[in-house]
Amino acid sequence: MARWQLTLALVFAMGIPVSTAVADPSVSTRVEMEAADNPGRPALQPPKVLFAPPPRIPPDVLSLSPSEVVVFADVPGNGEVQNVSIAVSSRLRDLDRAALAAVRQWRFEPSPAGAHATPIRVRVRLLFASTPPRPSP
Repeated sequence: MARWQLTLALVFAMGIPVSTAVADPSVSTRVEMEAADNPGRPALQPPKVLFAPPPRIPPDVLSLSPSEVVVFADVPGNGEVQNVSIAVSSRLRDLDRAALAAVRQWRFEPSPAGAHATPIRVRVRLLFASTPPRPSP
């Protein structure tokens, strides 16, 4: 029996809501800009993140050691993410896909340059770490 089937069987047998049966990973993020990503532009501060839903991660993907994914995101003048791609892979396909899907939904404050917003490329660094199990009371 596959791990997900066993988990599902336990959830139904014990009457546990699915959201509590799934591991709750800790995800920290950081937005960066590098000069090489935006050639010909002066050094800019990364735009402010307005909306950043967390990635949905299958519980069997995370290991006890932290995993990092770095995602390129092209942000046009309106602040919506246009293109995403993996800059640094975690070497876990499902984790990389979850990071891409999450960053696609992000929204940034447009980065003004003069009178209008300028399209930019940012790097979103996501660090995934399993949350240690809480002791029972």
